Amino acid sequence: GGDQTVRHSTLSLAAACALLGCAAVAVLTFREHNNFMMLGVRGARCKRRTPLSTKTLWFVLQTSTVSMSSFFLLYKLNLMHYTPCEPTLAYWLQTFLPFYTLLVLRDVCFLLPLHSLMHTPRFYKWHKTHHEVRSDAQALHAFHIDVVDLLVENVGAPVLLLLGQYALGLPVGLHWITGAMLTMHDGALHSVNPWSVMYFNPLLDYLLEPNVNHQLHHALN
Repeated sequence: GGDQTVRHSTLSLAAACALLGCAAVAVLTFREHNNFMMLGVRGARCKRRTPLSTKTLWFVLQTSTVSMSSFFLLYKLNLMHYTPCEPTLAYWLQTFLPFYTLLVLRDVCFLLPLHSLMHTPRFYKWHKTHHEVRSDAQALHAFHIDVVDLLVENVGAPVLLLLGQYALGLPVGLHWITGAMLTMHDGALHSVNPWSVMYFNPLLDYLLEPNVNHQLHHALN
């Protein structure tokens, strides 16, 4: 809840994070099911839903476990918090601004140099698992990634943000909604729906077409 003075037990936090992981997978699954129903007549790629492989389902479990373990650690270190949603600038600044900042830090400091490097012959072995997903990409394929690849591309940005907050004398931590938006962003990036909402900003979604570009990244490998 919103009362940050309440200290929950380790078991309660672990259970909450496990339920959060299950909820995220359920939401993405339900969303993609509806996408296939609505877009079935729009194009050949949408007419038939390819069942997720057993391997992908294993990666869903593995990646969810790693992600929720990181949430659990942030909670235990008092670096993740929750306050009730409010239509105010203050709420936007503590949820959406870190969301955009994390995406920029991840792209500029990690994906730009490291993702390109991982597509070279010497390092592709660490990244090839994610590119087993080709033109059949669906939301849950965002989870189809090796742990090393997952950590290399995703851990650094939150650390930089927390260090930046500390250096600027700002409250250090992440809002739970920011983490939830990042999860939904990565799922929508792989979604079959090319009109997927990514940045919760119609202008950015229209100009950058992130889903279409990422789908091409997988389809063309």
